[in-house]
Amino acid sequence: VIWLKDGQRVIRGEEGSDISSHDDEAANVPAGARLVIQSVQREDQGMYQCIATSEGENVQATAELRLG
Repeated sequence: VIWLKDGQRVIRGEEGSDISSHDDEAANVPAGARLVIQSVQREDQGMYQCIATSEGENVQATAELRLG
């Protein structure tokens, strides 16, 4: 699973960013399948895209985060 924000890859634990992806065994969600934004800031606004690859197939989903 790869996460992008405005076309740039989101890096786990990247310094200066509270964005992280993690697994959730209780919900049977694989590592990296969930993106959590801690303490949302204005700079977190943008287009987020998730790309999952399995057995040579790609599935994508896109969402926009807007703050009022």
